[in-house]
Amino acid sequence: MSRVTLRGKLILVIMMALVPISALSIWQGLANRKAINTLLDDQLVVGALAMAERDRDSFMVAERSLLIVSQNQDVRTMGPRCEDGLKAGLPAESGMLNIVRSDASGAVRCSIVPFDPGQSLAGEQWWQDGIRRRVLSVSAPTIGPIVKQPVMIAMLPIFTATGENDGAVSISMDFKQLQRTMVSDLAAAEGNAGRAVLSRGQVVATSSEVGALPLFKPDQAIGRIAEVTGADGVVWRYSAAPIFGRTLHAIYARPKPKLLNQASWLVLNNLAIPILAIIFTSLAIWIATERLIIRWLEALIGLTDKFASGAYRGDPAYFEKAPPEIAALSQSLHTMAGAVEHRDNELSAALLAKTNMTLEIHHRVKNNLQMVSSLLHMQSRQLSDLAARSSLDQARSRIGALSEIHRILYESSNDSEQGKVNLRPLLGQLCYQLRVLHRHPGHIELTSDVQDHMVLLDVAIPLSLFAVEAITNAFRHAYPGGIQGKIGLVCRVVENELQLSVTDEGVGFVQDRQIESMGSQLMNAFAAQLGGTIVITSNVGSGSQVTLKFPINPAEQDLPDAA
Repeated sequence: MSRVTLRGKLILVIMMALVPISALSIWQGLANRKAINTLLDDQLVVGALAMAERDRDSFMVAERSLLIVSQNQDVRTMGPRCEDGLKAGLPAESGMLNIVRSDASGAVRCSIVPFDPGQSLAGEQWWQDGIRRRVLSVSAPTIGPIVKQPVMIAMLPIFTATGENDGAVSISMDFKQLQRTMVSDLAAAEGNAGRAVLSRGQVVATSSEVGALPLFKPDQAIGRIAEVTGADGVVWRYSAAPIFGRTLHAIYARPKPKLLNQASWLVLNNLAIPILAIIFTSLAIWIATERLIIRWLEALIGLTDKFASGAYRGDPAYFEKAPPEIAALSQSLHTMAGAVEHRDNELSAALLAKTNMTLEIHHRVKNNLQMVSSLLHMQSRQLSDLAARSSLDQARSRIGALSEIHRILYESSNDSEQGKVNLRPLLGQLCYQLRVLHRHPGHIELTSDVQDHMVLLDVAIPLSLFAVEAITNAFRHAYPGGIQGKIGLVCRVVENELQLSVTDEGVGFVQDRQIESMGSQLMNAFAAQLGGTIVITSNVGSGSQVTLKFPINPAEQDLPDAA
């Protein structure tokens, strides 16, 4: 699992510090969005009411005129002075074109504008709706049956004292003039909205900065908010207010996406500040840590790697522009490197002196042992007693083994510094010396098969002395009377155990009658020193084998097996 970098930790800390601010901004933005939505909805309701109030004047005039003429006795009785009664109720505004009195059957009984005898209004839909509603109503834009031009007709039903239908009075209002007035009023309202006047669901006048308006249902939005989807898929939120009666309404609407955009814009503003703060703070930390910390730490890492490789010559001037703390650390590292270099030089000089001294000691010990071996050889030549000469020769063999170990340590300075020696050259040289020592019985051949293996000096010495004793015994006892034969030394590592065997094909002996000679005692002592065991097998006439086995550390197997 990878660890978080210094730069990442700093950015994480800043982000954690800004999270509460961000959460508060989000909450505030959502609360503001809700408040704005409520405010915008209230604006729609108020806007519709304001529109209705502005457009109501003309219809209020028409309503008053109808109420006046409906109370005129000549008009109610449809007598000869009916037309005069109608004229008395006609307002001075030029937008009112005609007032008509019709009876219960719809027949026109009197009119300010001349009409055709027998003309009836019963077939007009607005007349039928007005009679059925039994209240003041306004028609949709239509062609007046008497004035023959576009009008909107306000109609007031008249009832008898018993409540029976007694016809109606209706007033024709110039639709074009009404439309001009409405459009002017709509254009004076707030922008960025859709505004319309509907009569019986039909658009009478409209003004919109947002394109075509959908089909509104005013009855569902009087004093509240409703939604409708236009032909282009845009959802509108709107409110309605009655202008006149239940048939004429003012509509105030806005596209829902624009409403949401206004609310969302404030939420985004509330979110933008902490988000931008996080971004710019993270960027500042990234740049600052890169320029002030990271690049200098990477340079220090490279410097320590260089020192670790043994190159103690750095570049202190490179860190002069670093922050003071980094520069101080660099100076400390260079001071430490100088001290380590000085100590390394002293240790190297001391190690070289020690190595040279050790090599000189090995060399002198080897020379001294060779001198002792030569003295013993000279002494043995002067002895006529064969037993005494044989004892001196055995002593020479043991001393020669020790001398050979020191010679190898002297000649293999790299390995000797580790306190180790390779068994293959060591045992091979011992066999060579033993062949030279026993050159007089030339009928015996000595061979060696030793695996490359590094052992400590404390193992090499007793192992070599063991091999000398085993081979010397084979030379002395295996082939008496000049019998020809072979002696073989084999040394192998088998399953974390080192095995050394000395084998001959000589006369053998009966193991039950074996006498504990000095050589046997020495071999047992060497085996005990190595923590191993000796296995001796021999049969009369079929030779003998002496095997030493002792455990080794697997880590000491530094060299591959001999080919």
